[in-house]
Amino acid sequence: MPASSVFAQEVECAEVKIVIEQKLSFERQAFDAQMLIKNGLDDKLKNIRVELIFTDKDNLPVEVTQKTEDSKAKFFYRINSLSGVNDTSGTGVIAAKSNADIHWLIIPAYGAAKDKDTLYNIGARLTYELNGQETTVDVVPDYVVVKPQPLLTLDYFLPGEVYGDDPFTAEEEPPVPFTLGVRVKNEGKGISYKTMIDSAQPKIVENKKNLLVDFSILGSYIGNQPAGKSLLLNFGDIGADAATVGR
Repeated sequence: MPASSVFAQEVECAEVKIVIEQKLSFERQAFDAQMLIKNGLDDKLKNIRVELIFTDKDNLPVEVTQKTEDSKAKFFYRINSLSGVNDTSGTGVIAAKSNADIHWLIIPAYGAAKDKDTLYNIGARLTYELNGQETTVDVVPDYVVVKPQPLLTLDYFLPGEVYGDDPFTAEEEPPVPFTLGVRVKNEGKGISYKTMIDSAQPKIVENKKNLLVDFSILGSYIGNQPAGKSLLLNFGDIGADAATVGR
């Protein structure tokens, strides 16, 4: 029998990178602090400065921050609204015969209460200038009770291989859907309320060979229960030391 030559089809590997942007949200404990300053005088109050003072149950100072990237502080705070005063850092002015209303949003960090309800005191120091004379007033603190916080860890799972059309056959094979799974584990001692993951459609961020590929999200599941065609996974409340899965 004469020998026949067999030639393998040329195969070239290609790499395509995709990104699926997601946003995780859950309900946090927060406090609204209000200061009302009444100026009943005929002169304006100048150089207004208000400093919040945080202490623990033993009246020891507590580290706080206005920078969200600060991981050491026990509280994050920011001014939520100003009325009747333009600034609280030392240049503010309150007009004569008028009132100023200041609101701060105060959010406890995870370390503020890890295992049990924890009490803190929040006071303030007000400094202002009247007729060229500076005056400082210490505002009596009030207390807040911080509840234990959730601590979420997300683990993602993908199959090792997925299947689309075979380029070496004449017929067009339909792509086989695959699962992107996520496990949300709450390793904290507090409940994670109204926990949700909102996904965007997959986006191709690198395709050097300009392959004709595309991806789309077909549906969502919480556990084994269909969650519709929405890209929003609503896990609800996740208890302390508990976990839930979605895909």
